Amino acid sequence: MHQAQSFSALAVLHNAVVAWNILTVEGVVAKLRSQGHDLPDEVLALTTPLLRKHINPFGRYHFDLSRLRS
Repeated sequence: MHQAQSFSALAVLHNAVVAWNILTVEGVVAKLRSQGHDLPDEVLALTTPLLRKHINPFGRYHFDLSRLRS
């Protein structure tokens, strides 16, 4: 049962990431278009909300403390 619960949790996490990406990209596209950038729907149709490089599933984080001192 533990494995099924893990898969369920991962599915929920995956869906949340996809929803977040859709909303974020939608906002960025709207902002860029309002600034006059040409972003044709045909090009945007080639993108995917399945990006996940910005997600850290391992719980390890790196903070550059030198940036806080400046």
